[in-house]
Amino acid sequence: MSTADHPQMDGQTERVNRVLGDLLKSYAHSFQQ
Repeated sequence: MSTADHPQMDGQTERVNRVLGDLLKSYAHSFQQ
């Protein structure tokens, strides 16, 4: 098993980053109102 290449982890990280970004945007938007 190679630890150098993890495409599944990359996809998971991308999804987490996108979700966190959406949460931050939603929080900032509700905070401005």
